[in-house]
Amino acid sequence: MRVPAVAFVRSILAGSLLLVPVIASTGATAAVSATGVHGADISWPNCPKGMGIPSRRTEGQPMPTTDADFVVVGVTNGPGFYPNPCLADQVSWVASHQRLLAAYAMTTYPRRWEVRRYGRSGPYDATTARGALRNTAYAEARFNLASMNAARMTVPMIWVDVEPYPASPWSKSHSANRAVVRSVVRAYTDAGYGVGIYTYPNGWKNVVGRWSLPALPTWSTIGGGRAAHARRACGHGPSGGADWIMQWWANHRDKDLICPAGGGQGSAMFASPASS
Repeated sequence: MRVPAVAFVRSILAGSLLLVPVIASTGATAAVSATGVHGADISWPNCPKGMGIPSRRTEGQPMPTTDADFVVVGVTNGPGFYPNPCLADQVSWVASHQRLLAAYAMTTYPRRWEVRRYGRSGPYDATTARGALRNTAYAEARFNLASMNAARMTVPMIWVDVEPYPASPWSKSHSANRAVVRSVVRAYTDAGYGVGIYTYPNGWKNVVGRWSLPALPTWSTIGGGRAAHARRACGHGPSGGADWIMQWWANHRDKDLICPAGGGQGSAMFASPASS
């Protein structure tokens, strides 16, 4: 089995051991970061059928086609605090097929039992309701980092997926929802990762209202379409940042390409497979 060419730096954060990635820049990451290069994204729907939590059973959807030079792998089984049930296998698939690896994680609004369990500790004031909410969101991101560590998934950045999610609904308060997103972003950056936002216009507005994070790059989607449509859509994403990746859907697969603003950003987004 081939593994990503990375070095690990151990970092103790909040009493637990996390692995902070140091990704070597390689010719492979430079090549794949050229504008227009194609990739794909996969997650729990691509796991073999019958796995996962009851509300998100895996579907056995097809894996990426041979024209995908990079693969963005989803860390969760949908809602926060539930890992992708075949994450390690998918990471191994990407490495064995010599594709570049990236990561994304669904972000969901903490449920009451999660706040009771995780809200009492963290970087925020746990004596307030908003502080407990933020601590729980911070813990949600750290849970994802632990899942990645268990799967030996080491990448330089994480795409934070923000969109309406009926299986774990967001609150009706844009302010509270923004606090969750801020806390998740902080947890990843505290652990040494770069962060970008995955979303779509109506989804972003529905969750956080008129709010912008222009300093964070975006991975946007056009929904169903073709590569040419995705290429023309590159610009600035709904969250305000420059589009580094654009997604479209075709033939039961999620496909992606590098936008002009993402050109030259390969070492910031991807981990390279090891040479044979």
